[in-house]
Amino acid sequence: MSILVITTGGTIGAEACYDFKYKAGFVSTMPPDGRDFVREAVEQNFAALKARVIALEPRDSKLMDDAYRHLMIKTAAVAPEAAVLITHGTDTLLRTADTFCQHRIVLPALANKIIVLTGAMIPLANGPESDGYLNLKFSLERLQRLAADKTAHNNGIYIVLCDHETPGDETSAWLPRLYPYAPGRYEKVYAEDRRFSRLRRVG
Repeated sequence: MSILVITTGGTIGAEACYDFKYKAGFVSTMPPDGRDFVREAVEQNFAALKARVIALEPRDSKLMDDAYRHLMIKTAAVAPEAAVLITHGTDTLLRTADTFCQHRIVLPALANKIIVLTGAMIPLANGPESDGYLNLKFSLERLQRLAADKTAHNNGIYIVLCDHETPGDETSAWLPRLYPYAPGRYEKVYAEDRRFSRLRRVG
């Protein structure tokens, strides 16, 4: 079983940052010289998975437009891999997930895949304090398990972000969680210090 990883930039792939209380309008700084921190993390820490990595032009997710999202969707749809991980900025992660859900209706090749989107509040380049590594590791492990099941009911769109270990207990640790996605089901909320973001069920 093989996994395709599509990197698109966002905070998870940005340069290291040491001001975690981001102000409104914060834009991630993409790495210089064509470096791809997500690719490096996948190749160095998850080589056994033999994941294939495709890097799209790195962008802060606030700067993504419809054309960029369509490129992302096409890249996933034409890939031979049935399991696809997309690393993405968290600001418009839900908008991209909505777009994928819309296209699954008209693109059979996309409907037969397991798509996981994940991101981070702190760049991978920050090292162990980044939630990005937790999200990346959890996403790859869950994709591997979902794809190995080989049942059609696993096909769909998922998001991985951190949440409290005990739901509703804001004193418990933050750990990655897999959210089966549907449009309008979730909204994104932040930890008070903005070191983590999670999804909250709407309604």
